[in-house]
Amino acid sequence: MRCLVACLSMLSVCLVAVEAPALTIGTTDDAYVESFFPDLVQGGDLTLVSGNLSSVVPADLVRIYLTFALPAFTPGTSISSASLNGFLETSVDFGGLVYAVSLASSDAWDEGTITWNNQPGIGAATGAFFDPTGIPDGTSVNIPGLGAAADAAYQGDGFLSLVLVTSDESQLVCNADCPIASFTSDEGGNGFTLDFTVVPEPGTALLTSLGLLGLAIARRAAPPRNRDGFRDAS
Repeated sequence: MRCLVACLSMLSVCLVAVEAPALTIGTTDDAYVESFFPDLVQGGDLTLVSGNLSSVVPADLVRIYLTFALPAFTPGTSISSASLNGFLETSVDFGGLVYAVSLASSDAWDEGTITWNNQPGIGAATGAFFDPTGIPDGTSVNIPGLGAAADAAYQGDGFLSLVLVTSDESQLVCNADCPIASFTSDEGGNGFTLDFTVVPEPGTALLTSLGLLGLAIARRAAPPRNRDGFRDAS
């Protein structure tokens, strides 16, 4: 009996730990918005730009917006990890600035209409960031740390909408080396992708194991059958 219980416990652990292979999806919408051109739609450009493009005050600020439509899985599924991947065309590091990945404050935007004036704005921080220091141009980069944000979006409306922006937009004045990160867009043929893994709900696996354990105990407790196939009365 002890051996049976131990085996079922190990089965429970294995079921909880099972993960699907990593999945990759592309953006449904990608665009950047620019403060110097507040009504200009730039969702069809071949590049996506984030940073500060000028040395005047107020500066020309740019932000990248990305939306991913997460696929549907079986009930109880959750996203355990996620990372953002992009192709860095050019970058200039200025003052040690990094690029924070935040949630857009709303999913209600699309690349065909978004501008600086109607952008949804920057929502909660995801904790993920991109540091261009030492990364050569023409490099594929991976930005991890988006698991919690992706799972919250999956459990919500199914759309993960992100903003890539300099972590400190208050540094408005720059000289020749203005902070900038330029990525290839989806229209450019090598746009951002999201890698993620999903897991079944742990409670489902645990209930399955407990059900098997209960069945085993019931069978163990039942009186043995005699030669005629009947239970012994004793």
